Amino acid sequence: MAEISQTIQAKEIVDAFKDSVGEGKAKEVVDEAARSAGVGPKRQYEKQEALELADEISNLDDTTSFVRVAASTLKTRIRAENL
Repeated sequence: MAEISQTIQAKEIVDAFKDSVGEGKAKEVVDEAARSAGVGPKRQYEKQEALELADEISNLDDTTSFVRVAASTLKTRIRAENL
């Protein structure tokens, strides 16, 4: 039996960062990370793409420690399928 691929809505990823930087900036950060990861901004991401986005967000030049913590938390939630 084939495994069903988990997808994560872009809004859920934005929501993970909006408390740290505001919703508008969170969307900008997610879109920038998506371009940097080579997947481009989309409405939903495969699980592996979402993990890559979290890594990219952590590595962006102007990323604060709050955003890095949010990225780490997001990765944990994705891996635990709690998103």
